[in-house]
Amino acid sequence: MRKKLKQHLALFLSLAMAVSLNAGVAGAVSVNKTDATTNGKTAEATVTDTTNLTDEHQSANGITTKDNGLMRKDLSSKDMILLMGQGWNYGNSLEAKSTTKLDSAEDYEKAWGATPLTQKAVDGLKRYGINTVRVPIAWSNMISDDGKYTIDESYFNRVEEVINYCLNDEMYVIINIHWDGGWWGQFGSKDEAVQQRAWARFESFWTQISERYKEYSDRLIFESANEELGDRLNDELDADGNPYESGKSKGDPIKGGLSKDECYEMTTQINQKFVDIVRQSGGNNTYRHLLIAGYNTDFENTCSPKYVMPTDIEENGISKLSVSVHYYTPSYYCISESSSVSWGYSDKWGTESEIKQMEDLFTKMSQFTEAGYGVMIGEYGVCNSSKNGIPLFIQKVMEYSKQFNFLPVIWDTGIWYDRTKNDFGFKDVAEVFINATGVDITPPKDGATTGVPEMPIIEDVDSMRLVGTWTGKWTRTDGSASIGGYEQTSCDPTLTVTSNAYFWQLFFTADWASMTRPAIRVTPADDSTSQKCDLQMAYTNKVDGAWKNSSDYQDRWVGSILELDKEWLAEYPYIMLSSNAVGASFVKIEVFDSAKTETPPPTVTQQPGSASTATPPAVTPPAEAPKTVTKSGLKYSVKANGTAVVKAPVKKTNKKVTLPATIKADGKTYKVTEIAKSAFKNNKKLTQVTIGTNVKKIGASAFEGCKKLKTINVKSKKLNSVGKNAIKGIQKKAVIKAPKAKVKAYKKLFNSKTGYKKTMKVKKA
Repeated sequence: MRKKLKQHLALFLSLAMAVSLNAGVAGAVSVNKTDATTNGKTAEATVTDTTNLTDEHQSANGITTKDNGLMRKDLSSKDMILLMGQGWNYGNSLEAKSTTKLDSAEDYEKAWGATPLTQKAVDGLKRYGINTVRVPIAWSNMISDDGKYTIDESYFNRVEEVINYCLNDEMYVIINIHWDGGWWGQFGSKDEAVQQRAWARFESFWTQISERYKEYSDRLIFESANEELGDRLNDELDADGNPYESGKSKGDPIKGGLSKDECYEMTTQINQKFVDIVRQSGGNNTYRHLLIAGYNTDFENTCSPKYVMPTDIEENGISKLSVSVHYYTPSYYCISESSSVSWGYSDKWGTESEIKQMEDLFTKMSQFTEAGYGVMIGEYGVCNSSKNGIPLFIQKVMEYSKQFNFLPVIWDTGIWYDRTKNDFGFKDVAEVFINATGVDITPPKDGATTGVPEMPIIEDVDSMRLVGTWTGKWTRTDGSASIGGYEQTSCDPTLTVTSNAYFWQLFFTADWASMTRPAIRVTPADDSTSQKCDLQMAYTNKVDGAWKNSSDYQDRWVGSILELDKEWLAEYPYIMLSSNAVGASFVKIEVFDSAKTETPPPTVTQQPGSASTATPPAVTPPAEAPKTVTKSGLKYSVKANGTAVVKAPVKKTNKKVTLPATIKADGKTYKVTEIAKSAFKNNKKLTQVTIGTNVKKIGASAFEGCKKLKTINVKSKKLNSVGKNAIKGIQKKAVIKAPKAKVKAYKKLFNSKTGYKKTMKVKKA
């Protein structure tokens, strides 16, 4: 999928297969082979899997690998699918694009808020019996601008690391050219020179990719494209032949000129060129299994007689080719997030007719397996966890894939599998995978469950008290610069509110731990679009982090106080807010907590023969609540114990900031001992900060995103705590100056978890 639409050896019980391997043990696997034409009857032939592992060594490119380069010349793609088990997409990661140029492959990988893949995360997938990982890739992120489209070595290296995470676990891995910014529309241009630019990029990419990875075993599969071969070959361009961006590109958009028949013909030509390039690179690529993009990757369009599979070399015949299709049918259930979209909306699936529709489409697609090709469902799934029937939908895709010998690869941007915990986030989804693969594992006990959420409206409004307010205007984008924006008018120090750079979502957090019944009220702008839009809400652990327990509220939310889940907030303290409607705006967020606490009943003492006397309980005066004061352009929270916490700057325009040792307020002196969480986060102009002598703690994300911050002068000798990501994203060559006696200690304190990089220095002041 494109952005925002779509988060040991397997024991895949495909068509009555019998697998004889334990997790982490090298060897051969025999699988009973069933042909779709036998209608579920098991044939006698077997397919054998052989280990791809050998001793750890360096690849030709200098990347650590265990892959032995084994190529099984006689193994067909159709038979290999029996060994590939269940599949999972590493979505919204290496295919992510940015509106600005970024510094590294890892920066692009995180551009859409994803958690980068690790070996442990892949190990966790393997524990569930998942045996295939598809890696969508945007190669254009880091290429030369000389017209040769040379891919940066560091980008190649990161992709190769991810490939090896999978190969190390004896898994299969698919790499492709994904949406990649939408340059595919150049193929449909009426300007031949523009069309040739598309051919030059495509040929250059696959020539480089083929050469770079040709030493790897047949567990590495190349996929020609994503969903772009088809109607998207006519995607709009600007006058210079580049992808048209509303609000950024000059002039009117130029639509491609290919007819439907010509789009089919161009799809055939592109897929044929892909096969030719890979085979001509020689070596292991002579026999590598290739995944051929279907027309729009749509079942019915791909089953059209107009769609033609490419021709492979004579030695391979069709045995090394599979066709790639995606399954998001019906789109009003799988993709649509609101009843306001043009193609409709449904928050439930599973009627007899809907299941029959799936069966019919899978049956139709089986014409490819009957012809001898493999069929891989490169993507399938539901894009919103707040719908009913998700486990059944996934289960049925798996069942029909098993029946017809297709490979199902679930689309995941971080919704289903938590790459931080290395486990599924939803226990009901985890159970479907467990049942399909037959692994002996327990689903996460603390996992959520999918389904339409009840709107958590607080009816007893009088029991709530307002504890913090943000005002401003956030407007949901359409992906262009012309619609969408964020401005803040006021924000209580107890809240941290920010929009992501694209204005797709608004994020905020508060001191939830101090609350007994946290709740929010979101106020839309006074216009028809905003008043009628859906409210989308989810929990996450950071700005642009993976969404958890996402919900879509379609009515009654306007003017209502919605209760939040304290257990979710404990681990995912940021609330994501958005809307289904382009141009919808929020102008106020209010945070509430319980206004009342239970008072114990009075103690009753009574002497024999006397009237009862009620003795009121002892009352302990409440601790004085922290007060907020502003001094010299900084906001502080001052406490009764004589200390002060730096909460935020009044303005984010100051380039240099000095945090004093003490401040005076109400005739009292307070020691400045702490810099609060996210206090200076995303202050884009800050270049230098001096930290006073009494500071003991720097909170998490305190200076995160301060891209120009290059000098931190720590005068304090008492500093003993620096929070996670406190200096993440500051200037790469920043210098942290410390008292001579503390240089060694502070070198340990400012570690990688705080965002410290090897290019930075901690030295004597």
